[in-house]
Amino acid sequence: MRKVLLILAVLLPLAMSCTNKVKDISVTSVELLSVSPRGLSELNALVRVGIHNPAPSFELTEVQGTVKIKGQEALVMDADQLIVSGRTDKMYNVPVHGSISPGFNPFQLLNFLNSSTSLEDVTLDVSARVAIRGGIGKKLEYKDIKVSNLIRK
Repeated sequence: MRKVLLILAVLLPLAMSCTNKVKDISVTSVELLSVSPRGLSELNALVRVGIHNPAPSFELTEVQGTVKIKGQEALVMDADQLIVSGRTDKMYNVPVHGSISPGFNPFQLLNFLNSSTSLEDVTLDVSARVAIRGGIGKKLEYKDIKVSNLIRK
């Protein structure tokens, strides 16, 4: 019994310090590197994301997102698995695959991209499974993220 208490006494502060570091993980920058259409309703893109990670390595899987313009769903996207290195500030190139949402006019998207319309009207919903390398994980969801806030970083 004493051994178990001793092990817990040693591991508990270590686990708590790891939890505090997880709260400090942040996206430092987002940059759209390229977009290539696939037919009339699909596209591939490459996005460079800067991540500050003071915690151990983790992986993002089941990454899905929805881009909304003025509240109307415009694009549905998913991304490949991303392994984020531990205790680093690093840039990651993330391949993204998307399709225009049913009911959204693709020409409206082209007009948006070619005009000087404000990014304030564009929001993003994102969900992903975050897991420590090896298994234990959790599904995270974020709604109505303003794209203009991401681009400014």
